[in-house]
Amino acid sequence: MPYPAPAPHGVPGHGVRGHGVPGYGAPGTGTHGYGPSGYGPQGYGPPPRQPSGGVRRTGLVLLLAALVLAAVAGVAVLATTTGPTVLSRSAVERDVAEQFEQREGVAVDLDCDQEMRVEPGASYECSGVTADDEQVTLRIEITDADDARYTWSEP
Repeated sequence: MPYPAPAPHGVPGHGVRGHGVPGYGAPGTGTHGYGPSGYGPQGYGPPPRQPSGGVRRTGLVLLLAALVLAAVAGVAVLATTTGPTVLSRSAVERDVAEQFEQREGVAVDLDCDQEMRVEPGASYECSGVTADDEQVTLRIEITDADDARYTWSEP
């Protein structure tokens, strides 16, 4: 049994979906009738995108958290870098004791009780006991505040 030949293009009932001449082809096909989404006949295709409030809210929260963290870190750095410069008591006690022993020939155990701020002309006292059980008092004087240099002497 022979098969019928396909109908030529443009014959009613045989249009190509989405193409062809209006009024020809299957109902609802043709180049007309596009819906609000711009895809296919009205009612077909993906729905229009709606902005997501969740993504915006999460992004805003993350941005605010980052700004707060940056502000706290900035305050911490500022607080540590803008405070007064002070001499390390342990370093002064160690270094002066070594120099004292070289100059006087006897070891000394020093104790510098107060905070020694590096300010021009400032002076501080350290007390100690030599290996011979002699009490000593040494004056620490800031000579160069820019480079935190000092000298020591017996008053």
